Parts: sequence; structure tokens; C-alpha cells
Amino acid sequence: MSVRQAPVTWSFIAAMAVGFLLTFFGAASFVQLLAFQADAALARPWSFLTYPFAILQQGSAFFFLLLSGLWLYQMGSAVERDLGSRSYLGVFFGFALLGSLAVWSFSGLAPRAGALYGGLLPVGALTMIWAARNSHAQVMFFGLVPVTAKILAAITAGIVFFGIGSMHPIYGLAALLPLALAWFWALDRLPLRYPVGGSTYNPARVDRKLIAREEARDREYRNKVREKEKDREERERLRRLFESSLSDRPEDR
Repeated sequence: MSVRQAPVTWSFIAAMAVGFLLTFFGAASFVQLLAFQADAALARPWSFLTYPFAILQQGSAFFFLLLSGLWLYQMGSAVERDLGSRSYLGVFFGFALLGSLAVWSFSGLAPRAGALYGGLLPVGALTMIWAARNSHAQVMFFGLVPVTAKILAAITAGIVFFGIGSMHPIYGLAALLPLALAWFWALDRLPLRYPVGGSTYNPARVDRKLIAREEARDREYRNKVREKEKDREERERLRRLFESSLSDRPEDR
């Protein structure tokens, strides 16, 4: 897929790669400013949104970056095409914010403050959106195992729970909240409606404006049919009246 088809997704992948390179070449202190840490969140309020681009320098960091980038490319680009780039940008950061707020809110229930690094949580939310919108689709999990969209959603929930819950299970539960919101939002089960998009694998979820146009066209057709019926009835009434007037003439007696 070209950059022009999913420019925001490619920008997110590039930003994650830059975060990794900064850490790798010794700018870890800068990356720490991007990471979300519940006990320092109010002093660094931007970290509620920037943690997806903070990649910790660990032995598996490069492997994690590759998997995150591939996952974001596959799910994010599909959701971006469905929503449009501008709405998609807001959705990504909106669910990133919901995730950090959830972890921050639950931090008082755990023995140590929670922290968030990398794009696991917002990318997980994008996956839930895609799975809800394309419930009949089948994908190759890691390019090896075919799974349905609903199974992919369940696997995603497990990865997010155990990944973020590695700090403490309460944080895993907190991280599931934005994923649940993403799922029900994409199904239009929340007061805030999902923006109209082009769901590829679920043709039942069509444009609400298109439905309104079809209903208006149907009403117009029914009105025309009723008008024709009235016109036919009126002609029939006039015909009978005319025939009745002829039978009343003296020469017909």
C-alpha cells in the first residue's frame, strides 16, 4: 500500500522507528519524556498521548518494533481507509488517551505506578475497531494461521491484557476498557456514533446517508403510486358519471 493511501499510518510507523533509533543511539532521556508514567503524568501531561512513540531499549525492542509496525500497517491502514485520515488521526490519539487515563485511574489500586511504552494499546484498539467492522473477515495471524476477525479480537485482548498487565493484573484490566469501548463504538452501540465508512467485509453496515436516500426514494415511489391510483379512481368515477348521465337521457328510455 502506498503512503498516499494511508499517510497517517505510515507517519505513526515512522515516528515509532524514530523513537527506537533515538533510544538506540543514546537519547533515552528524551524518549523517557514521551513515555507515560502514572506517578509523573501530571508533570508531563503530553505523555498521555505520546507514549505510543516511546520504545524502550531492551533486547527485544527491535523485534517489538517490527511486530508493532507490521500490526499497525495491517490494521491501521484498513481503519484509516474506512474513517478517512483526519478522523483516523483523532481516533488513534483518542484511544491512546483513554488507555493512559485508564491506567492512571487504576494506579492507586496497584503497589507501583503504572507505565505505558509503545503502541500496543492504541493499535489494539484499532484492531478491535477493524474486527467489529469486518466480523466476517478472515486474516492470516502472523502470516501463518488463518483466523476470523472475532478470534483476532480475542487474541488482541489477551495480548493487551498480559502485555500491559505484566506490571500488575489491575493494569491489564484497565487496558481492556478502551478496547471494549473501541469494539462497541465500531458496532454503533454507544451514543457517540461511528463515522460513516466503507466496511469491506460487512456489507450490512452501510452508509446511513445512503439508507436515508433509499428511504426517501421509496417514499417518493409510493407517493407516485398513490397519485396514479387516485387519478385512475377519478377517471373511473368520471366515466361512471358520464355513463349515468347518458342513461338518463329521454331518447334512451
